Amino acid sequence: MRNYLLWFALFIVGSTRAQPIDTWFKGSLTLTDGRVLVGQISKATPADFLVLRSTEGKTTILPHKINSFRYYDSISNINRQFISIKDATPFQFWKLYEVVIQGKAKVLRRPRPLAFSDALHEINDYNYFILYNEELTPIKKFRTVVYPELVQEKPIEIEQFVSSHHLNISEMKSVLLILKEYNLLHSQKGLIAKLD
Repeated sequence: MRNYLLWFALFIVGSTRAQPIDTWFKGSLTLTDGRVLVGQISKATPADFLVLRSTEGKTTILPHKINSFRYYDSISNINRQFISIKDATPFQFWKLYEVVIQGKAKVLRRPRPLAFSDALHEINDYNYFILYNEELTPIKKFRTVVYPELVQEKPIEIEQFVSSHHLNISEMKSVLLILKEYNLLHSQKGLIAKLD
């Protein structure tokens, strides 16, 4: 019982330290039914919901109804994009992931459970994932799960890139560079195919 009380207390502390719900950013939201809503968005990190304020009033939108949303974060001077994904656990909760790298192999992130939004500036405050071939893989499994598939698909290009840039496929920075290069190669292939 004491463990439950401890976890509940940590949850309350985390909830009260989370990003204030009254921080609003101009943005747009695409629902799972294809509708696009525009207005001001407030995302309560690390909670998996958002509030949309438009001419029709305020609406709380849960992640199972969200396809994606984006907004301009004027505080950090960055455009942020999020997508909603159902996790593979037996409970199948929908979760919101921030898109870090776009492309065929997306890099996504979520705040770590006990990271507070006013301190979410360090790479270590997030858990990172790769969304590749509709599989969500923790980035720490890149070397064993994703990398072999990338090399199988583009063996010469990927191996030459890793070798010429002296990358260590176990390091986060190297993984991000490899995935950006892979996405660039994949998009160039698409452009060449369209020109034919």
